[in-house]
Amino acid sequence: TPDINSWQWDFGDGNTGTGQVINHVYAAIGTYDITLIASNGNTCTDTIVHQRVVVEPVIDFNMTLSPTCEGYIVDFTAIGIYNFTNYVWDFGDGNNAIGRNVTNIFITPSTYTVTLTFCTSQRQHDIVVNPLPLAFAGQDSISCEDVPFDLSTMPFAPMASNYSSILWSGGLGTFNDPTLIGPIYTPGATELGFITLRMVAYGIAPCYNDTSYMTLEVIEGAYAFAGSDEDHCQDSPFDFATCAQVPAAYNEIFRMWNHDGTGTIIDPTVEVPVYLPGAGETGVVNFTFIASNVINCDSVDYMQLTIHPTFFEVHMDTICFNDSLLLPGGGWVYNTGTYHDTLFSVWTCDSIIETNLYERPQIDADFMVNGGDSVCIDDIVSFTRTGVSTLVNWMWDFDDGSFSTDMNPTHAYATPGTYDVMFTFTDNFGCQDTVIHQVFVFQHPDVDFSTSATSACLNTGINFFGVSTDVITLWEWDFGDGSFGTGQNTTHVYTTYGVMQVTLTVTAANGCISTMIRLIFVAAPPEADFTYNIYLCDSIQFTDLSTAPPGFFLVEWEWDFGDGTTSNLQHPLHQFPAGGIYPVTLIVYADSAGIICSDSITQDVLVLDRPTVYFTWSPEPT
Repeated sequence: TPDINSWQWDFGDGNTGTGQVINHVYAAIGTYDITLIASNGNTCTDTIVHQRVVVEPVIDFNMTLSPTCEGYIVDFTAIGIYNFTNYVWDFGDGNNAIGRNVTNIFITPSTYTVTLTFCTSQRQHDIVVNPLPLAFAGQDSISCEDVPFDLSTMPFAPMASNYSSILWSGGLGTFNDPTLIGPIYTPGATELGFITLRMVAYGIAPCYNDTSYMTLEVIEGAYAFAGSDEDHCQDSPFDFATCAQVPAAYNEIFRMWNHDGTGTIIDPTVEVPVYLPGAGETGVVNFTFIASNVINCDSVDYMQLTIHPTFFEVHMDTICFNDSLLLPGGGWVYNTGTYHDTLFSVWTCDSIIETNLYERPQIDADFMVNGGDSVCIDDIVSFTRTGVSTLVNWMWDFDDGSFSTDMNPTHAYATPGTYDVMFTFTDNFGCQDTVIHQVFVFQHPDVDFSTSATSACLNTGINFFGVSTDVITLWEWDFGDGSFGTGQNTTHVYTTYGVMQVTLTVTAANGCISTMIRLIFVAAPPEADFTYNIYLCDSIQFTDLSTAPPGFFLVEWEWDFGDGTTSNLQHPLHQFPAGGIYPVTLIVYADSAGIICSDSITQDVLVLDRPTVYFTWSPEPT
């Protein structure tokens, strides 16, 4: 009412305010009771309560199409369950809209950030706006029949932009690559006249395609025929009208004859000319006849005029050793000398040719196999070039797929066999020769050996047995203790203990050597010892003092008391039958992983006699 002069607000979230019109921002979502207390000048009050629900809206939106193209309509659809205020759109291109479902047209290609705002919530998505393709097939042009036409060389050549791919079509001919912007078009075999070529620039999806056309006029070219190949005699003019097939041209506007001879053509622009050979000119003269049409639709043909000599001619020739030369008369010669040929010609151009031939001596070059031509596989074989000729190039072929350009190479063969080693060389005169020597490569002999024992005690004889399927001429043994032996089978007694590396080296009849190594374990023996004490007159207590090597254990004792009795106790007590000196022997046995080794000791033991006791008694018994 108009008399209210005080407004007290309680917003239900712990915050209050005054005034008839007031704004308040809730910091958290929830349901709030909003209380307004109004007072007038008479201190009368009235209270009203309204409930409000504060939410944080969850929104999103879809875009169709995305990506899109410049000038295309894009549909935007908001996703959300609330409608208590407006959905506000910012398309990032300066355009805005309000509503759940809106559209926008992007004019310029780019990437735009689209923002949807609802209440205090915002959602953004990027949309790519692709440019529209543009195709230009180039200006209309003209070309010659059967001549490839490069579209990229036109003054206004084909162009394209904003495309994903290019495709050319049209005509009866072929494109070298129809996906190029400026391809090369080759007209069909009979294709003449106006040809429409189409260029399609495919847009970047989802943009449409652009198509452009150009017209290519293919015109008939000129024709030139230079006439048949002919023969002629030296120093006389040649009239092309005398050819078996006379030169001809048609559909031309210009003609031109060219040649590689030393003479001249009286008028090189006529259809059938006359050629004046140079002084003394002989041999083949090549003529080119060009008939030209508009836009250079030329036709070219060729003919050969062979001018034969009619005089005495001297040739100086050189050949390499064992080479040959074909004389002008057709014969082959092989040695130094002077040769004459009379060439009777059907053109009455008979000539005499003198050939002075020099045959170079054989190249002084060879090679030797150092150490002989018989080697073993994997041995390094050295080859040494011999001879005094100057070589400028050479190649070694070892006949196993390997080559070398070293002057004096080395090579190792991995497989036995007979190899033809080829040394090919060229001297400073350009002559070439090859020498071959054989190398015989032998397999190393197979070798193995066995032993009567792989483990033994010191001073025990071990038998060694060599094995090989090859013919062995020498068996050499290294027993690993500084001792050596020979022969296929041998015996050795080790006087030192330890792990012995036994090496058997064999030499076969072909000289090749192989080695086999095996290990022998020689065990150290125990050390026998004992002491004794008189227990009672002729009774002696024996104490074993024997020791075993590291890793061995005493396992057995054998006592021989020298009086015909024995014992296997470690510390026996023995009563001798009478006093005297007895040779007492102790044999001890030690064991390590099944290897039993022994040692013995003998000591003379003095045994005292028992006293003789006599006695009487009294009184005499009754």
